[in-house]
Amino acid sequence: MNKKMSLNNIEDDIIDIVKVIFDDPEIKKSFIEKFYINPDFIDEIVFKDDLQFVFTEKKRFQKVHTDIPAQFVSVVFYLPEDDNIMSECDELNNGTILYDKDLKPIKVSKFKANSVSCFAPHFYSYHGFHTTINNRNTMLFFYAQKDLIKRFYDNSKNQNGEQNVDFFKSVIQWKITKYRLIEYGKDDMFFLTKLLTEKNDCKIDTLNGRIK
Repeated sequence: MNKKMSLNNIEDDIIDIVKVIFDDPEIKKSFIEKFYINPDFIDEIVFKDDLQFVFTEKKRFQKVHTDIPAQFVSVVFYLPEDDNIMSECDELNNGTILYDKDLKPIKVSKFKANSVSCFAPHFYSYHGFHTTINNRNTMLFFYAQKDLIKRFYDNSKNQNGEQNVDFFKSVIQWKITKYRLIEYGKDDMFFLTKLLTEKNDCKIDTLNGRIK
């Protein structure tokens, strides 16, 4: 329900500054080490190839989803329009809604100027939004791994050309095994138990990471 515009090839001083800042190794490391045990893989991920401006009209919504496995950190900057005076209620109603494993809303990142929401996609990084204001504007980018993107899409269908939903979960499993999230800890037994439990409990049933 969004209208997206790629900013990758836009010639603009502010966009160029954004690209320089968030491609800086120290900035990337600061994001990665918030979520992952070992941040030494920052050279493997990029963001400049997927920088987007996203516009959503009033009374639209985005279904609960997780983001694709190739994305290591999802980053959303909120850009309310200057002439749109936001009440706290509007900030909550138009923010990013985070859901727990039972798909119950547990937190909202407010749609507020000069604020940002970021998280590491995994088995239950469920989120979405709905809109009550005329224009919900955001700038969106992902720290992602190109090889993993290709691996995901090249193998996303079975021999009959049908979507292989289980592959979505398998790629997440592969990613978390190689690049362990902090919440999984360093104990291998705890890690394996948590990994398999969360894979079995994952509610994703579409290749775009959504829940039907």
